[in-house]
Amino acid sequence: MTIKEVEERLNMPRANIRYYEQEGLISPARAENGYREYSEEDVRMLERVQLLRALHCTVSEIRELKEGRATLAQVLKHKEDEFVRAEESATNAREICRAICNSQAQFETLDAKKYLSGAWRTQQPVRIIEAPKEELVRISPWRRFFARMLDWAIYVGIWKAAAAFLWPAGTAAILDIVFGDILMLLFEPLLLHFWGTTPGKWILGLQVQAIGGGKLTVEQARERTWGVLVYGCILCIPIAEFVGMWMRLRNVNSGEQLKWEYDSCVVQRDARTWRIYAYIALRVLIALALVCCTGLGRMPMHRGALSPKEFAENYNDLLRKYGIESYGMHADGTWQKPSDRPNTVVITTIGGSAEETQPELTMDVQDGIVRGLRMNMHFAGKEYSIGRLPVTQMCNAAMALCTADSPWYREMWMVGSDAERIARKIEDNSDALWPWRLQLDERWQITYDVQYKGMHFSPNSDGLIIAEDDESFLT
Repeated sequence: MTIKEVEERLNMPRANIRYYEQEGLISPARAENGYREYSEEDVRMLERVQLLRALHCTVSEIRELKEGRATLAQVLKHKEDEFVRAEESATNAREICRAICNSQAQFETLDAKKYLSGAWRTQQPVRIIEAPKEELVRISPWRRFFARMLDWAIYVGIWKAAAAFLWPAGTAAILDIVFGDILMLLFEPLLLHFWGTTPGKWILGLQVQAIGGGKLTVEQARERTWGVLVYGCILCIPIAEFVGMWMRLRNVNSGEQLKWEYDSCVVQRDARTWRIYAYIALRVLIALALVCCTGLGRMPMHRGALSPKEFAENYNDLLRKYGIESYGMHADGTWQKPSDRPNTVVITTIGGSAEETQPELTMDVQDGIVRGLRMNMHFAGKEYSIGRLPVTQMCNAAMALCTADSPWYREMWMVGSDAERIARKIEDNSDALWPWRLQLDERWQITYDVQYKGMHFSPNSDGLIIAEDDESFLT
């Protein structure tokens, strides 16, 4: 029979039935659709529970009876003794109240010692006993929502922190979702099995336990996690995730059971105020940790004073981190030709042939340390048109050298870092035919000098510089 039929037959609230199942007093079977099917034995057990609860037996005592760890006579004899003591205490208190009222004593003249030492007992009238109403402690669905959001932030944060060292420029949102899902499926079942909670639930005073008490098995924890991910979070796909959570919120408010809680339940240990502040602090720490990891991922491979080899390795590392397909650099400062070169300077002749070239790079090396760099390019004659200026090479070389000895706490934050200042300055002047300068404290100065004659930008080609006659040049 269904839970509604059991409610009507026993006149027992649904909350009581679910509570007794949660405490392991009954174990109804599951239908193919996942709903509970209560047997006659379940109903008889609920009737016994109903009677014993009416006799003020605790759920723990009833569980001991069911498991054979206590006899019915022992439990009821103990209850009888409790009733006698409670009855004597209540009768004595009532008789004392009556005696004080009859004496018309005032508060100022009350002889407390007289009544504290007296014995006042009369026969207790028989009264009808009723079973107490059992109610599960209702957990705010918002508490569960914010706990889930914190857990998800941790799973995605682990992935983002690791990816920051490989791809500082950032990863696609779809990868964040996929790897967040994978980490949730890997870690959450273990957390629920061994500790009975997750970081988000723990910080908000929540715990997950099996029906009847105790921790979930690994299989139960895995099934619960999969159910939460698929039915609750909709695989954490944007928009769909919040639609799914809104639907689950309606289920909780209407008293329906969630699909992933057939063999488990969430209980609230406490709801103390400090947990809210701890939750906020942890979210802030996660955000700061991600910023720090991203900043560390942007740091050059080598820091401090650089040898030519270390500078070249810093340069090539920047190409790798940001996925730039351009010329690499040998340890001696010469260019290393890649298989694909979309960011090179293209020199197109009037006759239609084309060749690719790179700016000439000169290192100022003193005592084995690179003290400065110079990039130089020169074109002359009408037969050349310049497809693009060497802004990528300039930017990468400046960041590989200048940010190596920049304070770590400055480079940790993208805004205001030397790397950000260099990239923004060069990007703003990527097509500049005028000189400019950038001063980085007292350590480095970046100077861009340009001299040209008879050169202009083509109105039909983005970034193409055209030579007007044979005397045209660009340096």
